[in-house]
Amino acid sequence: MNPTLLRSAGLAAASLAVVGGLWWTYTSQYASPRSELEAQISRARERLGELDAALEDELLVRKKLRDAAKGTLGRKTDVVEHKFLAGLTALGERGGLSGVVASAGQPKGVLSPLTASNVRGVPTALKRALRARPDFEVVHGQLKGKGTLEQSLRTLASLQAQAWVHRVEGFSLRPVGKEDQFELSVSVITMLLPDLASDDENPAPIGEVSPAAEELWRPIASKNVFREPKPPTQPKSEVVVAKAGDPAPPLPRPPSYDDWKLTGVVQGRGGVEAFVVNVKSGEKLTLQVGGRVLEAVLTGAGARGETAVFEIAGQRFEVSNGQLLSARRPVG
Repeated sequence: MNPTLLRSAGLAAASLAVVGGLWWTYTSQYASPRSELEAQISRARERLGELDAALEDELLVRKKLRDAAKGTLGRKTDVVEHKFLAGLTALGERGGLSGVVASAGQPKGVLSPLTASNVRGVPTALKRALRARPDFEVVHGQLKGKGTLEQSLRTLASLQAQAWVHRVEGFSLRPVGKEDQFELSVSVITMLLPDLASDDENPAPIGEVSPAAEELWRPIASKNVFREPKPPTQPKSEVVVAKAGDPAPPLPRPPSYDDWKLTGVVQGRGGVEAFVVNVKSGEKLTLQVGGRVLEAVLTGAGARGETAVFEIAGQRFEVSNGQLLSARRPVG
């Protein structure tokens, strides 16, 4: 083999080995770590974006919590209870109620809704941590008093308009005593946010009822569906004074046997029964022996059972089926 070719092949192989070594060194020592670092940087940037979004949400939540705390009555339980009772009493008296009584219970903690057993996807450790401390506390209160329907509805609307009355759980309105007097009972809730609220000596602020809310309750008060309807007025009877020489007014026509027809006669184990109908009014009667229509008393039936026998003023008469009682025939 040509020595020159062998030398060239050796140089080429050596060059390839050097290039391969350099490529391996570049890939393993620089390119691969760089790609991994770039991937880590990309993941870090994504995580940073998530943290920024979470931070924005937290800031928004904190702002909403601070706004909610402005509608509470204080931080200490005794301060909140005093303001709550005083505020409820003031609203009842301002609405015009009498015998106003306000009461309040002990604060109760309210847990996060994420702690509910039917909520899925929340880690057990997080639920355990959330159960360890309530999100906030509530105080249940009740206001009672008596007044007119308008005063009761005005008080109810005023309660709903207060920032520190966070929920009206229910109410009852019961008529008592004289007309248009009612006993109002309202159950309400106020919140406690001890970590965010502040105590002051000012009483609970009283807000005004909006015109829109007043438009809702005032028509109901004006109608007052509880009021008993007034008895109908009797028309005045007109008295007619007869003048001397005027003919006497005609007397009403007495009941006539022309109005009653015999429609059937039955004779069975229970005795005789006669069926009569008023041809003008449609009234139907079923007579047994001793029963009467007008002055005619049923005494029995004819021999063939096709007639009924009546007694009028001590005299007996016979009426055939289908005849008017005025067509009666004396029985000898």
